[in-house]
Amino acid sequence: NVLYLKREKRNWFLNSHWNPQRAAEIYAGRYEIRLYEVYFMFGFSDGKHIRELRKKCDDTNRIVVCEPNMKIFALACHLYDLHDILSDDTIIIFFSELEKNFEGLIQEIVDYTRVKLLDFCILPGYDVLYHEECEKYVYKVIDVIKEKGHEVTL
Repeated sequence: NVLYLKREKRNWFLNSHWNPQRAAEIYAGRYEIRLYEVYFMFGFSDGKHIRELRKKCDDTNRIVVCEPNMKIFALACHLYDLHDILSDDTIIIFFSELEKNFEGLIQEIVDYTRVKLLDFCILPGYDVLYHEECEKYVYKVIDVIKEKGHEVTL
């Protein structure tokens, strides 16, 4: 089973429908992990991308996942065993439609020791399906960093 959304008479798959596990491994392979780095991930999908990125990380890293659609998350929890992700203290999951104190959350996570150790990870399909929410997420993180007096380069 691969999660998808139907929009404009088209099915938008949130992972590869040929080999979801391999697609998640390739995706995680793009990131060179550094100690204490924080990965701001946009999208949860089936959790495979998060799991594969986490395998590369150690306990100094943090993965902050913003899921814009609670229904997708609920369906993923129903269809897949996500216990390892949901019980991992280095993974923070929040829902953009519910988070009232997003800036406070980011300020807590990005202290002065981590401000130059950040990366953005946008899951396939989410950049198209949730373009505005994705931009808002990225720019909100950047704004918090700039408020701390640091430059940001993407």
